[in-house]
Amino acid sequence: MNMRRNQSRLTVLAQRGILGAAALAATLGPVDADAANRVRVRGDLQLTAKGETTGVPLNVLNRGDTMFDPLILRVYVEAAPQEQTQVVAQFLYNDALRNSFTTFSAFVLHELIGDGALYAQAGKIPNPFGDYVAHAFDPHRSLAGIPLIWGYHTTYLPGTPPANIDELLAVRGNGQSGFLGYPGNPSGSLRRGMPVLYAVCYDLGAGLVGSKGDWEYRAAVTQGAPGAPLPYVDDTNDEKGVMGRFGWSPDPMLRLGASGGTGSPHADDVNVFLTDGSQSEDYDQWIGGADASLIFSRVSVRSEWIWSRFETPFTGNLDLTGYFVECEGTPATGLSIAARWEEMLFQHVTDSNGDRHRWDEPVKRIEIAAAYRVHADLSLRASTQITSFGAAGFEDDARVDALQLSVSF
Repeated sequence: MNMRRNQSRLTVLAQRGILGAAALAATLGPVDADAANRVRVRGDLQLTAKGETTGVPLNVLNRGDTMFDPLILRVYVEAAPQEQTQVVAQFLYNDALRNSFTTFSAFVLHELIGDGALYAQAGKIPNPFGDYVAHAFDPHRSLAGIPLIWGYHTTYLPGTPPANIDELLAVRGNGQSGFLGYPGNPSGSLRRGMPVLYAVCYDLGAGLVGSKGDWEYRAAVTQGAPGAPLPYVDDTNDEKGVMGRFGWSPDPMLRLGASGGTGSPHADDVNVFLTDGSQSEDYDQWIGGADASLIFSRVSVRSEWIWSRFETPFTGNLDLTGYFVECEGTPATGLSIAARWEEMLFQHVTDSNGDRHRWDEPVKRIEIAAAYRVHADLSLRASTQITSFGAAGFEDDARVDALQLSVSF
């Protein structure tokens, strides 16, 4: 097996969403047969100018950055010390952050079974759940925002869980903007709640990925939980996360997948609140989902749906569902128009008065964009994103209008 064939297999796996976005960027482009031991570098630069920005706080991620920040630079590095072994890394620079440089991902891929049937991977790896992460950071994508199910912060804090339902409801709807803890255990600083899934933070872990015929598969054991990856710190409890996806693609135009995962987001520090003999690891996050993508003619449709449960020490099970549907068309060469509709709904719980409420505020969002590909490495994008709160109707509660330029090199 020569390096060109190995690179071709990696490219196919990455483009099918099996290896993740970092691998996709690293595997693009021709590779010579003698490319072993060669370090290859790719990158992309995104520049953003914003108009209406009331919706920017609703896009803030854990570190305080957004996909609408003025300057985002990604650098992808790939090395092949042996024909069957590759090292893939992605580095991120963002001027909007105090600590503006970070190692976004870094992992080893080793081929176990030929023809791309099975790879082992270890390091700071892509989330194996669902299909979104594999396409999230394409510099020339039409839609800039991250779907709600992949980054929106709920009002559940696993580090200091609410003592009762009333405390949880007191901060309902503030998980994304931040709140000063629950009334019974206030904090001195704003804290964001826990997402359901988190696309922009890869986790430390190890797993298997591959494809054979019409089938795709990947699974991993990670340090953190599905919505609470732990890439920078030691594990905070004695339980590992487990996630995976099994997919079927009978035709290049159609991909279907089912995913699942579990893990405890509660650190051992939570044990001081537990007086019934239970441990923090006894309270897990469980998540399941399905994804589908279809391409026909000049139109593509992609969708994901998830169900998640937070097992909590004092407020029982907190369930939610979420989904997004996005459609993109190319009416002319180089021009694409796209839209995404998405929603997150939270189950009802009962307060101390016997009244029923959703445990967090329902949220809906629509994003519309037009992008023009000037050439293969340069694109322009104009987008509008509108977010609405509440189960009924759709109001323009917050929005982001943005112009973006992306360059690959």
